[in-house]
Amino acid sequence: MPPKTPTKTPKPIDHLITKPLSWAGVVKKSPISPKKSPTRASKRLRGEGPEDDTYDTSGPENPWDFKREVISGHTTEGVACHKLFKVHTKTNVMKLWGYYANRKAEHFYPGQIIRGTDATPQTFIQIQLDDRYTAPHKEGPIHSKKRPMVVLWKTQRELFCLPIRSLKNSRENMGKEPGRWQEFFSITTSDDKNWKGDTPWAGRPLIFEATDGKSEKLSPRTYVELTRPVSVHMRSELSTNLGRLSGGDYCRLMQAYAYSQALHKEKAFEEYGQVAKLPDGMAWYEGTESAMWKQRELKMDKKRPVVVDRKTTTYRLAWFSACRCI
Repeated sequence: MPPKTPTKTPKPIDHLITKPLSWAGVVKKSPISPKKSPTRASKRLRGEGPEDDTYDTSGPENPWDFKREVISGHTTEGVACHKLFKVHTKTNVMKLWGYYANRKAEHFYPGQIIRGTDATPQTFIQIQLDDRYTAPHKEGPIHSKKRPMVVLWKTQRELFCLPIRSLKNSRENMGKEPGRWQEFFSITTSDDKNWKGDTPWAGRPLIFEATDGKSEKLSPRTYVELTRPVSVHMRSELSTNLGRLSGGDYCRLMQAYAYSQALHKEKAFEEYGQVAKLPDGMAWYEGTESAMWKQRELKMDKKRPVVVDRKTTTYRLAWFSACRCI
């Protein structure tokens, strides 16, 4: 009989018997429990697919079960946009996985009201478990929704905005936090000008001026949050032209924002034992404005956004008598 060929002990396959764990920038590997074979635990390694045709989202997704699909078209303002969908190969369920619109800075102007994505960590413990704006994420629970915002200024790709909130879930706690109302500026619709607002320190409420005489679900009696600016990518999925502030109200909002910033800078310097006084012209108490800001407000109120290109709806600010304004 021929001699038996000695059997070799197979070398362990590292990526099958270990799994990466990472935290604080450190990557370590911990062994998978020896009670379960890696090949038995993975349908992909066994060459098998799901047991049924249902799209189970409760566990980790197998990338082999999906395909990419890109659909191109145009936004409401007429610019090219591309949508990436994640499509389940068995159920054909599609999820929007990426969005790109070829917008540029000319599509926006200071004081414009848009509706963009505002995503924050979910810290409201009383939230309902079926809340459609909350979702688990690898980095923690996230609350994300489309929110009206006022564009303060624009960069090459970003819009620096202040969000507009209803404060429905926060009003009952506002009285428990002294100074909390000073972080907001009341704002309402043009048919509600008699409302005095809840922020007397800032003077009368700001007024929405809806585009084409109508608004896209702009609620009256809401609040601009001065202390939590949001950077919105201008090429993201958003509604670009819900309305605007007049030049004068935009000026008042910018004054309030600068004043709020200055107050918080003062407090920060005080913690270091230093004094940082408000610059001249920044003093603003109970809605009174400096002469410099008042003069600026009157001048800015005479400018309106003008449509430069109706095909792609781009704008510039011009004197009211210069040409047809929106």
